[in-house]
Amino acid sequence: MSEVRANSRRNFVLMRHGERADWKREYVSRPWDPPLTEEGTAKVATVASTHFPKANLCKVVSSPFTRCLETAAAARAELGITTRVLVDNGLAEIFNSRKLCVDSAPAMPSLAECTHDPGCALSCRGTPHPRPLAMPLLPRVAHTNDPRLCPLLPRLAAHPRPPAMPSLAEMEEALPGVLDLGTPSAVSLPAWGEPDKPDGYKRMHAAVRRLVDAHASQGVLLVTHGDAIAAVFESLRPGTMVYGVDFCAFIQVCCGVHDGDEWEITEYVGIQYTDSFS
Repeated sequence: MSEVRANSRRNFVLMRHGERADWKREYVSRPWDPPLTEEGTAKVATVASTHFPKANLCKVVSSPFTRCLETAAAARAELGITTRVLVDNGLAEIFNSRKLCVDSAPAMPSLAECTHDPGCALSCRGTPHPRPLAMPLLPRVAHTNDPRLCPLLPRLAAHPRPPAMPSLAEMEEALPGVLDLGTPSAVSLPAWGEPDKPDGYKRMHAAVRRLVDAHASQGVLLVTHGDAIAAVFESLRPGTMVYGVDFCAFIQVCCGVHDGDEWEITEYVGIQYTDSFS
C-alpha cells in the first residue's frame, strides 16, 4: 500500500532566481533584465545539491528573464538533468514599470522563431541592446510585498533607446545546449502595466498550476520570481502574508499525479511571512 501511495505522489519545486548583478554594482547594461552574480550562480548550485536531490526532479521550466534562465541552467547542471530547459512566459516577472525599472515594455524574442538546430540560433534576430546606462540600484531588500516600502523604489527616466531582452542567438550562445528554444511558450507575456495584485499573483499562480499539471508524470523545477513564490505560498497557507523572499528561496510541494489533487508544502527556505490581519 505504501508503494502504491508513493507512486501516486510527486514533487515539484518553485524557486526564485539567484542574486542579480545590480545588487552588487551600480552599472548594468540591462537593468530591467540583469544577469546573476558569480556568488548568485554558486548559491544556486549549493541550494540545488543540498535540498533537491530527493525530489526526483527531471524537468526544468523557467521564466524568460536572464537571471532565471541562468538559475535554471545552474540547477539543471547540478542535478544532472539532461532535458533542455523550457521557457514559459507565465513564470515571468510582473510586467510593469515598477518591477522592471523601465518606462516601456522590453522587446522580447519569440521562442517560436528557433529550433533545436544549432545553426538556427545563429540566424535568429533580436532587438539590438541599448547602450549601458548608469542606473540607480534598487533598495537592498531581496524582495518585498510591503506597500510601505514601495515609495523607496526609484522612478527612472525614459531610456534613449527601447529596452530589449537578449535575442535568441545570444541566449543560445550564453547557454549552449541548455534551453529548448524551439518550443514556444504556452502563453503570451501579460499586457504592459500589469498590476502586482491581484492580476500578477493570479497569473503566476495559474502558470504554476498549468505547468505542474502538464508534467503530471515527472517532478519539475519551476524557476521564477519572488512574487510567484509569495502567490503560491499564500494560497497554500491561507491567512498568511509574505513580506520577503530571498534570492534562491524555494517551496517544495508534494502533490498527486492527477489534476486538482491537493498540494502540500513539504519544505520551504528563504520566505518571510506573517499572519494576515483579519
